[in-house]
Amino acid sequence: TIPRSLCLTARDAPSWAIESTELSLGAKVAARLLAERRKGSISRFYVWLSSLPAYLDAPVAWSDNEAAMLQGSRAFRARRDIRDEWRTETRILNAKAEPRIDFESEYVWARLIVASRSYELPEGLGPVLAPWLDLANHDDECFLALDIDRGPSTGVIFALVNEGEIKKKGQPVTANYCGGRPMDPLKALDIFGWLVNNRADFCRIRSNIYRLGDPLDAIFATLSPLSVLSEANRLLQLLDDASFQREQAERDLLLTQVKQSTASSTITKTNTALPLTNRIAMAKSVVQGERRALLALIHAVQEHIRIYGDDVSSSSSPPTVRANFYEL
Repeated sequence: TIPRSLCLTARDAPSWAIESTELSLGAKVAARLLAERRKGSISRFYVWLSSLPAYLDAPVAWSDNEAAMLQGSRAFRARRDIRDEWRTETRILNAKAEPRIDFESEYVWARLIVASRSYELPEGLGPVLAPWLDLANHDDECFLALDIDRGPSTGVIFALVNEGEIKKKGQPVTANYCGGRPMDPLKALDIFGWLVNNRADFCRIRSNIYRLGDPLDAIFATLSPLSVLSEANRLLQLLDDASFQREQAERDLLLTQVKQSTASSTITKTNTALPLTNRIAMAKSVVQGERRALLALIHAVQEHIRIYGDDVSSSSSPPTVRANFYEL
């Protein structure tokens, strides 16, 4: 169990943030986190705060110049949407925050910490940062949930560790960061900086076609085969149209790094080159993987249309084609 007093929730946010009806619960937890961080060594959470990473190397935290290497991909558009939402939250907070919150150096960091390390409480109470429990590594096969003590001791949040599984001494405590669901590959990339669901170190979009009776998501469940084909070709065109911009962004970044490191030692040059090299490799993997998957999807749908056509009214052919090519 974890004492309630050692957890950070939306209810602990500064009063001016709690009162806002425009802020999400995640934004309020981020405001609470920043308030503690600004206290420095006098914060009761100082030791835990000092253990948090100072920078999270995920596309949401990349500079716009670095993110330009993802142009044309869904990861690029998702990053833009997330940052737009977080900029709006920062403006709302800064209407009353003192001193003002810097978007890049403070709020993006706080929001990423909340997004990547918090757990959802039941009954709509939102995310909670539970110090030290956030050290548990992600495992798709595990389910670590948080619940509220409904007994006489109301100041405790229970940690339910790996429900349905007996943990032996020495085994690591793992958690499912998605509340028991498989990790969304797009979230894994933009929030955690992970490439998942891959066998060759690239981020690949799953491209499956389902017949009637298979599990269907609300997304694309009603699209006809020709509509799916049209959307897949549109996404492929977006990727191809942005190829020059991606290449130019990579060249500009490398040139800027060379200029900045000319006065540094060889060791420093090598060390500072590593993060950018990794980001370039990740960006290429994302774009190449998305393109391969879209081509595979287009081929699969074309074959489906060749065999069954696009007549969704006929009982002899599958009424829908659903493709989850929006998932990296």
